[in-house]
Amino acid sequence: MQKTQKTGILKCSLATPCGNLWISGNGFEISNISWDCPPKGTDFHNGELDWFAYALKGYLQGKVKKFPGSIEFKNGMPVWSRKTLKTVSEDNLLYRVFGAMSEIPFGTVRTYGEIGEEAGNKRYARAVGRICSINPLVIVIPCHRVVAASHIGGYSAGLEKKRYLLGMEGINY
Repeated sequence: MQKTQKTGILKCSLATPCGNLWISGNGFEISNISWDCPPKGTDFHNGELDWFAYALKGYLQGKVKKFPGSIEFKNGMPVWSRKTLKTVSEDNLLYRVFGAMSEIPFGTVRTYGEIGEEAGNKRYARAVGRICSINPLVIVIPCHRVVAASHIGGYSAGLEKKRYLLGMEGINY
């Protein structure tokens, strides 16, 4: 049976020990990754999201440490593009924070203050926390790797999931 190409935003899910991860996007970019919250009004993909779903599955198995593609911005929010871009031309705090988070290597953490400093000022730590809380691309823009100076910090999907992801990367909190 031949696959039919669907247009628009599509979805797929991956089972994890912490619940389902839902991926929304198309054959060219991922617009949202969320825990346990299936996107409304979207069709299941027919292979169009495999390019990213396989990488995310590999990450969850500890085999993939860097995702294919790169961060891009559309309508003021990040999307994960299948193509690798050299630079992001937008320059405001939101873009700088998402960009700095997307560069945190597998198996390492940065503090909110360190990300703030990379984005322009160490005093942006609270703003970094707020930006982490609206991250539409959990895991690929690894806000779980951002911690407070003296403790694990927060995570919009819950600390159990943050600890799971960090532990999978060899970091214990």
